[in-house]
Amino acid sequence: MTTETAPGRQLTAQGLSYGDVAVGDWYESDAVAVTEQMIDAFAELTGDRFEIHMSVAGAKHHGFQARVAHGLCCRWWTD
Repeated sequence: MTTETAPGRQLTAQGLSYGDVAVGDWYESDAVAVTEQMIDAFAELTGDRFEIHMSVAGAKHHGFQARVAHGLCCRWWTD
């Protein structure tokens, strides 16, 4: 996503509260290589063991090629 094509505003990671963010605003983080160990650790922490996260077979059952990382998993590992 670039500032020319993105809806809303590009946000920084500093000094925001819930009321400062609007629909369409976005934040770009650094790239992270997600490992199976990271997915497993996040599932253990949160209790979210939905099958797309926990097995290739479960992910394929829902149309994915491989296990799917939890939405907040990457953010958790980069903070």
